[in-house]
Amino acid sequence: MIDWIDWDEMTNTVPGKGTRILPDGSTGVVWSTPSRISGDMWRTSRCTLSNVRTTAVGKNETGLPTDRGLSVGYRPGNWMGDGLSHLYNDGTNYTAGVAKKPNATSSNLPLGIANLRDSSTQQFQIECSAYLVTSASQPAKSQLEHLPNKVEVPMEGIVFADAEASSWHIPNGQKEYISVSPIPYVASQDVTYRLLESARTPGCITNSVVGKVSVSTPVGNRPGIKLRPDDAECSAKVRNGYGPSSVMLLSNMRTGYVEIHGGGRGAVAFGVVSYMDYGDAPESYGVAGSAFQPAWSGGELSDSGERNIARGKAPYEGDAGDWYNLSAATDQGNVATTNSAVVRLGALTDHDDNIAHTADASRDNTTDIDDEDALPAGWDRVIWTDIGQKWSQEITCSGSNTKIAGWVDWNRDGVFSAGERSAVTSCSSAGKATVTWTVPQDAKRSTINGNGAATFMRLRITGAPPNGREAEDPQPTGIAVNGEVEDHQVQVQLPNLSLVKQVDNTAAGSLGLSAKDWTLTATPKRGKTASGAGGFDSAYLPQGQTVLSESSSSPKSAGYKASVSCVPHPNSDIRTPSSTVNSASKTLDLATGEWMQCTMVNTAQPGQVVWSKVDDAGNPLAGTVFTLASPALNGGQKEVTDCVVTGGKATCPNGSVDQDPRAGFFRVSGLTWGNYSITETQAPAGYHLSSTTLTKTLDGSAPAAGTDDDTPTLDLGQVTNTRIKGSATWTKTDERGNPIKGSQWSLVPLDSNGRPQPDQARTITDCVGTCAQGSLDTDGNPGAFKLAELGYGSYGLMETKPPTGYILDATPRTITISSQGQVVALGKISNRKSAVPAIPFTGGSAADTFLIAGGAVLGITAPVMMIQAYRRRRALDS
Repeated sequence: MIDWIDWDEMTNTVPGKGTRILPDGSTGVVWSTPSRISGDMWRTSRCTLSNVRTTAVGKNETGLPTDRGLSVGYRPGNWMGDGLSHLYNDGTNYTAGVAKKPNATSSNLPLGIANLRDSSTQQFQIECSAYLVTSASQPAKSQLEHLPNKVEVPMEGIVFADAEASSWHIPNGQKEYISVSPIPYVASQDVTYRLLESARTPGCITNSVVGKVSVSTPVGNRPGIKLRPDDAECSAKVRNGYGPSSVMLLSNMRTGYVEIHGGGRGAVAFGVVSYMDYGDAPESYGVAGSAFQPAWSGGELSDSGERNIARGKAPYEGDAGDWYNLSAATDQGNVATTNSAVVRLGALTDHDDNIAHTADASRDNTTDIDDEDALPAGWDRVIWTDIGQKWSQEITCSGSNTKIAGWVDWNRDGVFSAGERSAVTSCSSAGKATVTWTVPQDAKRSTINGNGAATFMRLRITGAPPNGREAEDPQPTGIAVNGEVEDHQVQVQLPNLSLVKQVDNTAAGSLGLSAKDWTLTATPKRGKTASGAGGFDSAYLPQGQTVLSESSSSPKSAGYKASVSCVPHPNSDIRTPSSTVNSASKTLDLATGEWMQCTMVNTAQPGQVVWSKVDDAGNPLAGTVFTLASPALNGGQKEVTDCVVTGGKATCPNGSVDQDPRAGFFRVSGLTWGNYSITETQAPAGYHLSSTTLTKTLDGSAPAAGTDDDTPTLDLGQVTNTRIKGSATWTKTDERGNPIKGSQWSLVPLDSNGRPQPDQARTITDCVGTCAQGSLDTDGNPGAFKLAELGYGSYGLMETKPPTGYILDATPRTITISSQGQVVALGKISNRKSAVPAIPFTGGSAADTFLIAGGAVLGITAPVMMIQAYRRRRALDS
C-alpha cells in the first residue's frame, strides 16, 4: 500500500560527510526501489525534489561542500530515539517492531530527507507519481527513467512521516518539527489528513501532535500541517525510549511544500500510496489491474465522524490553528482504515500487493478478504447457452457514471479476445448491472474435469478518474485509473455430442471390421455437420434435431446391423437429460447445454452358406451327404445331410444341419464369418462321388438372403454328380445258333422295388451295318445287340418282334447295372422257325403278313406282360 521512497541514487546530489546533499536551487529526481508484483511487472514511484531553500543554516559544521541544501538518505533508527524504525525496517535489527539490541536500532532503510546542519531549516517542493514497469528482471533505479513501457497509475495520496524523532523542549531547548503544505491534485477536492499509525515507547507520556496551521514554504506562507511532539522526545524521558513518531496520509496530494527544522537533526519520510486491484486468472489472460479509491473511515483530523480525531488542546508554543493529539488517538484506536472502493464490483474490494496468476482464479478469494463477490453467491458458475444466443448475468456493483464490461473465454484459447466481450453497461442506482454476451461461433463447451474442464470470466468496472473525465472504456487487459477487476472460473455448457462406434464381432470373428472402418456423422437441421472415423469425442451441435448416420467403404459393412442409444456424457453433470433419441429414425433431439453421448453399435450378423446338388443334366439330385469345413466351426467341420421334406412341410426339422427342405438344395445357417469349403462324402445311389471341393469366404459382403432377410448368404455353387453307366449285349440266333437279323425289343426301366416304369419304355431295333444316330443298338452286325451307356439300375428286356419266319420269344429278361463299366452279357437268344401254312392259289394272306401282325400286337403288350410278370413274382414272394 505504501511505497516508501528510498532516496539513494537521487540525481544532482553531491557527497558530503557520509551523506548525499541536494544543494539549494537544485532539482533532484529519484525512483523508489522496484518491487515485483508479477513475473515481469514491477511497481515503483518517481519523486522530484525542487525549490530547495535553506532558511536557516544552523550550526557551523566542517567538511561539508556546502552549508545550504538537503541531506538525503537518512536511515530512521540511526538515532536510537527514532520511532519510525519501529514501524518500518528491513528486519535485521527488529522483531515485530522491537529492537533486538538497544544499541542497534537502524532500520537500514534510506527513507529520510534531513536538514543539513544542526539547527538548520530547509524548505523544498516534492512531487511524486506511481508507475508499473515491465522488465524480465528487477531494473536498477538508474534504468527506470529511460525504461520503455511505463504505465502511470493513480495515487491515493502521499504519506508524510516523522523520520527522525522530533523533540520540543520546554521551556528552552530544541524546537523540532516538520510541516507540509499540500497542493490538491484534483483542484475541486480538498486534501484530507488521516492518521495511519503512531509509535512511542510504552510508558512515555510525550504525545505526537499535529496542527492545521499556516506554514512557511518557498512560495510564502500557506495552509498546511505541522507535526511535532508536545514535549521532549521519549528517549529523554524513558530508558531506551523512542518516538513519538506518526505517519499520516494526505489524500488527493501529489505535490506540496515541505519544511524541516531540527534542533540537531530533523527528518521527514515520504511514501506514495496507491491502491491496486488485479485479476488473478491464469497468466495467459494477461495483466488486468485497476487503481481504486477506497472509502476511508476513522483517523481523519475532523471533529465529526466515527473514530475520527477531534480538535484538542494546543501544545506549548503551538502555532495558531487547530491541534490534534495523534498519540492519544492511536491509543484509542482512532486510526484510518480503508473500506471498499467507491467504484467497485460487488460489495468488497481489497488491495493487492502483487499480481498472482492462479490456475483457478482463486487468489483474490483466499487472500485478505474475498472480494470476488459481484456474481450471485448461489450461482454455480455454469453458463447454459448456445452459439448465437444472448446470455446475461446480473451482478452487483457500486459507483456512478461507470462502465462495466465482461469477457468469457468462450473458445478456451487462454485469451480474452474482442469477440468475447459483452456489451458495455453501467451500474444502476440500485447497485446492479446486467452484463449481456452474444455467444460467438467458436465457443466451446467445458468438460467436468481434465483439459477444458473450465474457462474464465473477467468482469471490469471503471469510474470517472480524478481529473473529471468520463470513465474509460473497459479493456480485457491493462491498468485502469479507477475501478476493479474480478476473474472467475466458469463452465460453459453448450449443446454437445460425442458419437461412439462400438462393434460386436461375435459373428464376424477375425474377419470383422473395426470401429474406424465406419465414419459416423451427425447432421443437424441447422449448422455444420460433425463426423469422424469411428465417431468423434466432442463436437458442438446446435440445439434441436440431429440425424445420426454412418457410412463405410468396406463391402463387409453390409453384414452388420446398427442400433443407437444416447445417454449423458460421462463428463457431463447431467443425470436426467432433457434430450431424447428416436432409435428407429436415429434422430437425436438435443437440449440446450446438454452433452450427450450416443453409441452406435454395429453387430455382425451370422451368415449362411448355400449350394445345390444336380445331376449331369442339371436336375436337382437328392440323397447327398457333404462335409462343411471351416476354422470358424466348432471342431472344424460339420456333416450335412440333404434335408428333403415331403407332405407339404415348409421347413426342415430342428437339429437338421441343412435347413433347405428342397431335394438337392442346401442351406447351413448361423455361421461365423470365415472360409468355408464343402466336400461330398456320400453320393446319391447310382452316381459317382464328386471329387470337387468348393471353397469360398463368408463375410459381411455376401449378398443378403432376400429383401426381407439381410442374412449374409454365401452361394458356394453347384456340385454335379455323373451317373454310373454300363452296357448289355446279346445275339439273336436261330435254333442252330446262327445270328438272324430283324428282331425288335422293348427296354423298360424298373424302380427300386422292381416295378416296371412303362411310361419310360424304349424300343430297340436291330442295327445292321451303320447304326443310325440315336439308335439304342450300337452293334452293326446282324442279330448282334449292344446297349451302351446304360444308367445305374435295373431294366426289363422283352422281345417284341421276332425275325421274319421265327416265333416270338416272349420271355422277360432283366438287365442290372450296378457298377461303372459293367457289361451284362445275355448271350444267345434263339428263336424257333415258324410253320409256314399252305397258301391256296385262289388267294389269301402270306405267312409274313400274319407274322408281322402278331409281332406288332406283342410289341404293344410287352410292357403289360412285364407288369403281369412283376405281379406274379410279387404274389409268389408273398
